[in-house]
Amino acid sequence: MNEYGYDDETLDAEQQQVREIDLPAVVRNWEKTAISYSRHNNIPSIIGFYSILGDLVKRFIEIPYGQTTTDTRIHYVWIQTARSGKTTLVMYVLTPVAKKIFEELENDPYVESAVLNLADYTTASLVGDHIFNENFKEDAGDILEKELRAIEGDPMNGIAPTRNFNNDDERIQAVNEAYETYEMSKERWIIDYGPLHGEGIWFADEFEGSGVFKDKAHKENMNILFQTLMNNFHSGANQYPKALKGKPTIHLDSKHTMIALTFPPEHLLKTVADKGILQRFLPFIWDVPDDILTAMRKEVIGGFGTRVERRGPPLHLAKGLLEIYKATKAQFEANGKDPFNTITYHPSAKDALDMAHDSILKYINDVHPKIRNVVRLFEMNLLEYIGKLAVLNTLAMAKNITDVNKRFVVYPQNVRQGAYIVRKCYVTLVEWLENAIKADRRTIITKSNWKEFQHAYQVATDRAKPQEVLEGGFVWKKLVLNEAAKIIGQSPKTINDKFNKLSEMFEEKKVGVKPYIRPKKQQEE
Repeated sequence: MNEYGYDDETLDAEQQQVREIDLPAVVRNWEKTAISYSRHNNIPSIIGFYSILGDLVKRFIEIPYGQTTTDTRIHYVWIQTARSGKTTLVMYVLTPVAKKIFEELENDPYVESAVLNLADYTTASLVGDHIFNENFKEDAGDILEKELRAIEGDPMNGIAPTRNFNNDDERIQAVNEAYETYEMSKERWIIDYGPLHGEGIWFADEFEGSGVFKDKAHKENMNILFQTLMNNFHSGANQYPKALKGKPTIHLDSKHTMIALTFPPEHLLKTVADKGILQRFLPFIWDVPDDILTAMRKEVIGGFGTRVERRGPPLHLAKGLLEIYKATKAQFEANGKDPFNTITYHPSAKDALDMAHDSILKYINDVHPKIRNVVRLFEMNLLEYIGKLAVLNTLAMAKNITDVNKRFVVYPQNVRQGAYIVRKCYVTLVEWLENAIKADRRTIITKSNWKEFQHAYQVATDRAKPQEVLEGGFVWKKLVLNEAAKIIGQSPKTINDKFNKLSEMFEEKKVGVKPYIRPKKQQEE
């Protein structure tokens, strides 16, 4: 085993087993260094590695899924407790390392990238805007026609040129200048493209300011923009048109990798459940436990009064990524510069992906139905990210496999490596949803007259006729709502609306069309 990967020819049985479940050594080396800056953030650090790598190699690989395809970019949303290391990781590791890599590849024909740190979330700032053309002329076409006639004449009508030139080169230059002037003056508006036009990595810090977590109509454009730029750029579906009346359409062509960071904002639960934007990311949502937050703070306290030589960014981490890039580039060029031919897929790789899918289903099968329904909205994209990560793991390990015929082949273990990362993400998603729903239920209990409805149920139970009560404590729903109306002092319609907000806290049974209800035991406790 060497610094950057594994040699299949020298692995004993125990080492082979480790390989099956472990990530490539270059990734583990990255993780070890990254968490020395942003402590306890192992998985977010690892995903940062893959996001940079996926952006670097995006021109070399197009991943097929039958008649559809995807690219290698890992779009990542990191939602985590404030002051728990997000900005530290981006500022001290991801940003400087990415900049170092792009500097090293400045003259590479396949790389036209930049690192963006933007937090101004408007279409004008991100997509671009229009600037009035000071050179604009209403009669630009007529001016061009007259100029060309003066230079070349009109032989068909026997009109000689009025301008004299010493040679043909001077005449050709004059024609070119006439067309250049025309191009500069024919349009009333100049398109000033925003920073998302082009390629690179966008660290979208303070993502809560984007508006995607709020129900505001004017912010829906942001949702559409983000979803568009995350589409497979090989298909052209990543292009976002911004049209304004009387002005030329801005066709944003963004091939950026998006890494979004935020603390858990208000209405996050509703956004996760109702909007499609977060489902397009690889999500890592972590409400950091108090004990880990305390450990983070203790580490800060431990440095109080102690002077340590200042550490700069870990720029040495760029080396491993650059080596993977160069090896992938060579493979791409050796295979006809066809992004479908850079890697191949072992027949068993799809079986491993199927098993990973079954693992997701098995895990979420035992959770609350509401949570299961939300997680299943992420299911398709989670599978896609497993595939992307499998490909990136293949690249990370290829250089150091002795048998050249086994390089750049996606094996089942590469799929399992990808599934390991994605599983970590959806486990945090499920755990966060469970806690969020509990908190939401507590809020509902506090704000929705839950105690009054409990009391109404008890009164209705005491007053109900035998035929209005079922075995198990189920009481005719109408009786409960009538008693609630008396206790709360509001109209039947208002009471019905309030009950609907609390409906999941009651069990319901129907006899024919007649509904009977009782409070769920866990809510009574």
